[in-house]
Amino acid sequence: MSSEIQQIVDSNDNPHNDNTKKNDKHSNNDSTDHSNGDKKEHKKEDGWKGTLTSVLCYPLRPATRSEKKKDKTVDIKSEHRGDNEANPSKPEDAAKSQFLARLEKLREEQKHCLSSFILLPENAVVKKRLLVYLWIGEGFLDKKTEEKTLEDSATEILDKFMNESFILPVKNNCNKVEKSFKMRQDVHSWMTSVLSPEAKCLDSISDGKVFPWFHDELYLLKKSEPLQLVQNQEKVKTLFNVSKGSLAFKLESFTKMKNAKILYLGRWQSSAERHHIEVADSEFMKGLKNMENLRFLSLQGISGIQELPGRSISSLGNLRILDLRACYNLEKLPKEIALLKELTHLDISECYLLDCMPRELLSLSKLQVLKGFVITDTKNSNFCTLAELAGLEKLTKLSVNLNSENFSIDNFSAVFKFGKLQKLKITWGGKFSKVSRNKKSQQENKKPKDTNVEGSSKTLEKLELQCLPLKTLPKWVHPNNLGPLKKLYIRGGGIKTLSRTQEGNQKWAVETLRLKYLNEFNMNWIELMALFPKLQNFEKFKCPKLTLCPCDCTGVWIQPSTKESTPLPQTTS
Repeated sequence: MSSEIQQIVDSNDNPHNDNTKKNDKHSNNDSTDHSNGDKKEHKKEDGWKGTLTSVLCYPLRPATRSEKKKDKTVDIKSEHRGDNEANPSKPEDAAKSQFLARLEKLREEQKHCLSSFILLPENAVVKKRLLVYLWIGEGFLDKKTEEKTLEDSATEILDKFMNESFILPVKNNCNKVEKSFKMRQDVHSWMTSVLSPEAKCLDSISDGKVFPWFHDELYLLKKSEPLQLVQNQEKVKTLFNVSKGSLAFKLESFTKMKNAKILYLGRWQSSAERHHIEVADSEFMKGLKNMENLRFLSLQGISGIQELPGRSISSLGNLRILDLRACYNLEKLPKEIALLKELTHLDISECYLLDCMPRELLSLSKLQVLKGFVITDTKNSNFCTLAELAGLEKLTKLSVNLNSENFSIDNFSAVFKFGKLQKLKITWGGKFSKVSRNKKSQQENKKPKDTNVEGSSKTLEKLELQCLPLKTLPKWVHPNNLGPLKKLYIRGGGIKTLSRTQEGNQKWAVETLRLKYLNEFNMNWIELMALFPKLQNFEKFKCPKLTLCPCDCTGVWIQPSTKESTPLPQTTS
């Protein structure tokens, strides 16, 4: 791929190049190395065979099945030279040449990651979470070091793409950590033309058809095509739902996809663009039992799924990511989930009918991210508790939904026992009525003002509290216990102040503070700055009693010295 891209760059930048030696060298290589070409090509193909973006190792124009068998390569120089030589000075040609030159300098796995963006329509805003999941599913992040998490590796790749102006971060007020991205429209067009010169854009290809450059390995589900048109199911490596709202798979067809690595059947759009997806019958999921190579399964936002077939789930020993976010009808997790020994990410957030967590979760020793852990009043020895999660030594990110009136808020100090936990989100909701919230607040506030909470966290960097039923922060949320904390988000609830006058108001090391939907919060900017002297980013929204804040019209304040002189180009969603 590198040599082929370089040929395009050379032909675009130097259409009348007099350096015949260089051209002769390429020509000689094409003729003298032909005998070894197939061997080298097959060796390269084996390394990436079946990947979502293996396009960069495959033909760059649609090929017939007979052509695929004869030769896996194509001279893309001849595909593009005509237009470029006829108009060598066109600005768009020069820009494309510069793009190809930058593309050529990327490592192979980076090229593959970049081409993931063209699976979605032009100008589509993609969450970082989706990109990370796709890249993990394809195995692009497998070569990480022990010092880096999978998210850290993905962040480095995205930073590279932004620095090369391939993609743009979508602006999110004061948040300096980009969470959403979009590929530049011209880059999207160039990527598509390089990967398939006959397709000006993805929509120019019939909806639902297999894209020729993926060699029957990718199938996109789109609105206008019936699902039964999937051909050669045994060759499908990735099944991605672009815009299908009603899923009605046949078990027979689903069972044949034995080589699938990614099944993304749920929604990928952001919350502002959500569309409804439903299944009339979840019987097709029994076909999962044949997908031993599956690494990423997403059912996000699909209604009609009440439970996962345990026998089929038990066969997914290679699964890395299980995304069940917003499966509103899901009532329980199967015990067979304990057999997913390679699982690193489990998302069960917004599954409001889940009322217990099976103890089998404790068998997921490689789990790094757990979203939607539920705490209720139901008592059963077969259920997993918050304190027991500390046994998951690799857990770095945890979100908890508290639907219990008897669970003491101070019990969250159990998180101090988590050795690598970096991000924690706690949401009080569900069974917490306004009356019970007031009762809980009175009970907690009447407790002795003993501020000595045993233990501390040396790793927690971000804490998010939603609908906190107290007037002040819990005792364990204290600078002495959360020294490394850099981000504190409080959203909703009855909290009135962050100060602790009886404790001398110890200073926080927090750099980013967000306060939203706090009708009772009664402080001013001077008091906040006294508590948070290292504050660099602040955001408030619907906090009517919070006064004197030097925020802009969007409720954002950024410490002047931290503003970048040459910020990356951004786009607003």
